[in-house]
Amino acid sequence: ETLPLLEGLGLIKEVKPLHTEYDHAVLMGALASRIRLRLVHLAQLHKQEIRFERIVFLGGARPLDPNLESESILLNPDPAKFPINPAWKRPKVLPKTEVEMMKMIYEQIDLPDEFRAIPIDFIDTPMQKNTDGSVRRPNTADTVKQWLTRNPKSGKALVISNQPYVG
Repeated sequence: ETLPLLEGLGLIKEVKPLHTEYDHAVLMGALASRIRLRLVHLAQLHKQEIRFERIVFLGGARPLDPNLESESILLNPDPAKFPINPAWKRPKVLPKTEVEMMKMIYEQIDLPDEFRAIPIDFIDTPMQKNTDGSVRRPNTADTVKQWLTRNPKSGKALVISNQPYVG
């Protein structure tokens, strides 16, 4: 009974782009496995003639999860899904934060030259201070606010995420 309701809310299936031209393609921060999926999906959309002037990675100083973003996971993506860029070299120091990991994955994945020619912005949002003085990892709203401090060009944005977060 629940599945049709979730589908009706748009929480299950892929949501296709409404336009063929965008000012920004925005990849939302996530675990390394999701960043790879999102980046490859964006490259596939580009191959399908979806165009964007800039690619924006919204991330932050979130420390990587040692269980879900281990050295093995970072360095050994599934080559059938994520072909490795032949020019990529293992970094001397592994990424420690979400944005460092996003940069490494962008370099690690084999992407077409035309796609790589698109300008990129990595939005590195600092850890956020709570009212009690403790700190928390930046959330989506924090990363969007950080991006907006750069005064991005107004226009259309194609936002890349995974279900159930697309909405």
